[in-house]
Amino acid sequence: MARGRVKIEFFNHEVGTKVTLIIDGGLPQNVITPLESFLLSTLKQPEVENLDEKIVTPTLELDALTKKQKIALIIIKYFRNGSFNSKDVQELYKSTFEEEVSLSTISTNLSRLVEEGILLRSGPRLDRRYRLYVNIAKKKLIQLYPLIERLNT
Repeated sequence: MARGRVKIEFFNHEVGTKVTLIIDGGLPQNVITPLESFLLSTLKQPEVENLDEKIVTPTLELDALTKKQKIALIIIKYFRNGSFNSKDVQELYKSTFEEEVSLSTISTNLSRLVEEGILLRSGPRLDRRYRLYVNIAKKKLIQLYPLIERLNT
């Protein structure tokens, strides 16, 4: 068997989890396939209703939120059912929180929300559009929902 590297990567868009397994030295295919099947079956997540029962929601204050949480809050409130771009979020961020934020900061945080499975991204790089994945957002961002009514409109 030749020395090499095997990398197996799983990404579950439903719950936003990513698992990467890297094995240096290589493995024969007759070991990789059953290992991959085993990991896929093991990494399945419980049903949504079971997750909701286990979530404890801490109390958050608007002024204590991170920029990423503020961006997520804006998306939940204003773009729940539609698509948007980074400029749309930047404008609402400035008017809602009355503070400046660069477009690169917005774009970075939108990319992180995509990686976490909270947003869906489409379109070419210069005309990137995002959409909220509502079911995942409800599970992952549940602590932000009580703050929606307290946002400036």
